[in-house]
Amino acid sequence: MKFKAWLLIFGACFLYWAYLIPNTEMQIIYDSIDYEATGRLIFEQGWLEFFRTGPHREPLYPAVIALSMALAEFFSTQYQPILKIIQVGFLFLGQLFLLALLKRIQVRDSIIKAAVLYIGISPALINAALSVYSEIVSLPFVAAAAWVASVLCGRIRDQTTPTQALWGPSLALGFCLGMLAMGRGVFEYVLYIYLVIAAGYATVIAFQRNGFLLVRFLASMSLVFSIPFLGVAFVKTMNLTHNGSDVFARTHSSIVLASSFKRSQSISAISVGAHLATIPGTGVCRMLFSEKDCRYADWYGTEDLRTTLVKDEFAKIPKDRQRSEVFRLTLERIAAYPLQYMFFSGVEALKMPFWESTKIGFVRYPDILTRVYDNPGIRLGLRLVIGLITLGSLIFATLALWRSRRGRAEKPDCRECMETLFIV
Repeated sequence: MKFKAWLLIFGACFLYWAYLIPNTEMQIIYDSIDYEATGRLIFEQGWLEFFRTGPHREPLYPAVIALSMALAEFFSTQYQPILKIIQVGFLFLGQLFLLALLKRIQVRDSIIKAAVLYIGISPALINAALSVYSEIVSLPFVAAAAWVASVLCGRIRDQTTPTQALWGPSLALGFCLGMLAMGRGVFEYVLYIYLVIAAGYATVIAFQRNGFLLVRFLASMSLVFSIPFLGVAFVKTMNLTHNGSDVFARTHSSIVLASSFKRSQSISAISVGAHLATIPGTGVCRMLFSEKDCRYADWYGTEDLRTTLVKDEFAKIPKDRQRSEVFRLTLERIAAYPLQYMFFSGVEALKMPFWESTKIGFVRYPDILTRVYDNPGIRLGLRLVIGLITLGSLIFATLALWRSRRGRAEKPDCRECMETLFIV
């Protein structure tokens, strides 16, 4: 019965994907233009030219586009259908790793089936798989990192597990973190956060005077973090050597600086209200505030600052000092308006559960699907329901973490080590 259920779930997803791949059109606009051009640069002129003409965006997604172009040349076809197939493959891998993760943390079987099915048909994730944007390449590695971290944690704490059994999960987790950093530059900063957390766990273990556990933990974490940090260092070194810039990627430093500027600008009651109204979605904001106020409160505000004010700031900074200067300027803005910065950071965090959307754009769908996606009841209702489910899941995970730490969990295990942190 279980096999038939999974066959039905994955069969339905594959049929839906098989319908969408030939019947949708990728729209090459905005950032997609740059992604396509960078992928073509790698395909036609190689990686050395990528670094020589850089800094460009994070390297993983342009590499995927270059691969699709190479395969398209081999099969004498257009690259976009090949790219769609590859990106749907990333979505499928995300389903598999989510399945493994949810089974690992002993989620009810019916919930696992519903979650895996929804991942395969979610309008937002389908849009990511069918557009020329880099978000889709991170999806499987997030779930994989959480799953592998849980496995690794369990083996570290189980003192009957041979030390050599830690190397495989450690290398796998390091690889996942490295792919996340190569796909989205923000994960470089996330790595530092996890490094601090790992140092905190090491300190706790040291105070417990458990030398055997401490050695196992430190050895594993050394492998875990060396892979992504070496990868990031390699890209930075290549950029510095070939184009004179010390940044990892062209846009992510400017986005960090633009975010700090946006969250520390002078504010008004209308600005605060517009930001709060964008938590459930920009559509809600537009019902209450002007288009201009909602655009600034949404991610467009950061992008507008990045291409105007922050662009002017970058022009004053020597290329070989961009990273350190961005860090200094960002800290200055945060120090000047700490409470305001924390407030708007919190508002941005509250938007995360409301991730679902049928109106992201960048893909032209068949007419029948467009009409479904444009229906206000479906569009707003789906976003609200999935947002509340996501928020409830985070609350449940937090409570489970608390019970586990207090020793009141029915089956306490090592999930509190890193797993919940990855899920959040």
